[in-house]
Amino acid sequence: MKKLVLYFLFNFSFLVVFCQKTITISSVDETDRYSKTLLLSAACDQKFMENYTFRNSSTAINNEFSFTINSIEDDFPRPYKLGIVVQENVEYINSNIFYVQNTNQKITFDATNGRIHFSKDNLLYDDIQNFNHFFADIYSKKGTVSQKYYKLIINRSQDIDSLKLLEQSLSKIDSIENDLYLQYAIENPKSYVLFWNLVSKTYNRYKPIYQQIFENLDDSVTKTNIGEIFRNDLIYLKYFEKNIPFPSIEIDNINILDSLGGKYTFIDFWFSYCQPCLIEMPKHKTIYDKYKSKGFEYIGISTDGTQDIENWKKVIQKYDLTWKNILDENGVESKKYLINKFPTTFLLDSGGKIIKKDISPEELEKFLEENLK
Repeated sequence: MKKLVLYFLFNFSFLVVFCQKTITISSVDETDRYSKTLLLSAACDQKFMENYTFRNSSTAINNEFSFTINSIEDDFPRPYKLGIVVQENVEYINSNIFYVQNTNQKITFDATNGRIHFSKDNLLYDDIQNFNHFFADIYSKKGTVSQKYYKLIINRSQDIDSLKLLEQSLSKIDSIENDLYLQYAIENPKSYVLFWNLVSKTYNRYKPIYQQIFENLDDSVTKTNIGEIFRNDLIYLKYFEKNIPFPSIEIDNINILDSLGGKYTFIDFWFSYCQPCLIEMPKHKTIYDKYKSKGFEYIGISTDGTQDIENWKKVIQKYDLTWKNILDENGVESKKYLINKFPTTFLLDSGGKIIKKDISPEELEKFLEENLK
């Protein structure tokens, strides 16, 4: 019976893979000069792409580049961009972003600057035009100030006052931009273009207004699989962004922050059958034994299920894990903070502020060697 079930599942998955619809993206250089390989890639993190095409490449036939990619079948447009090779493996020009769903598209681009000339045949044409028009002034100001700032950085300018003034200007522009994002979300709650720009804007950083912007979008954006992925990212960043205090997590009447070391504390979320976690244990043990007398503390938080508690105890004994071991039975508290990847680690300072996330044993040892002399 098991063989029949497995056979059915295999053949079902085979059909799913080979029934995936495809679409064609044809791209034409309006200068009629570009003859190198043209790249196509998603302009978002791979976690948003599921089983859809993330990267592809094409060579020209009669000045036309043709990409055959998986059709986006979940009614949520994905952002893509073209990569124009200036110098192989050294320099590329990225095009403007365009959007792909479940219909063929023709993209006209300028190989000298990557600019795409949109037409009404392009997906989300009106949304793109509205967004670009609304943000034209602020993006123009931002571009001008950024250009001045990075020019000083590239030239290794010693004009500290000018750098600070430009940083302050960029900070003010960013604040105005955030307010405009919120206004645009209220006026255009179904804008996929705003959503994807928000995803890009919030990469690895959190501000309360980002959540406000997202919550003002329509259910057709927020209550989707893509929306949920982004919502979870925001929650995770809210609690675990670099340079903010680690949350006051309490497990079995133990507050994690009450067990901080004198100078640095390493927090490791793991479980006893997690092979990547177990591989790192001997390295962590060596580091802990070397630096525990110098103000370094280690807190292991296991998310083992009730049925695996005995194995958790055996692993602690096997590896002689003498640091503080806490059991978050069934991962109840960890799940509240969206910790679902293992190991997940944090290095904190003596005040509980996050210094680094997901630091490798090698990076941890180097950090402690430099800071605990």
